[in-house]
Amino acid sequence: MDGEELYIDMIHEEESPKQGCSKPVTVTASNGKQYILKNNMVKYPDKDSATDQDAEFFQEALVSEIATKLDVPTPNYVAITIDSETLASFPNLR
Repeated sequence: MDGEELYIDMIHEEESPKQGCSKPVTVTASNGKQYILKNNMVKYPDKDSATDQDAEFFQEALVSEIATKLDVPTPNYVAITIDSETLASFPNLR
């Protein structure tokens, strides 16, 4: 992951994955690349409401870094800043 701070420029609802407990969203970031944006609020099929998986992103970043060190192919990841202006522009991210 490089040091560039990224923001969401566009949401591609028609391209968003339909599976996954975190209800991911396909976005274009300020660097012009598309990413799958995961959510920390996870809704499991056997639960009535979503739960906050506060370590979810750290775990995925750690596993990705370990896999890279072991030469195991794994998708790249980036951190994307979601500020109040972005939430106002894209209310479905709330």
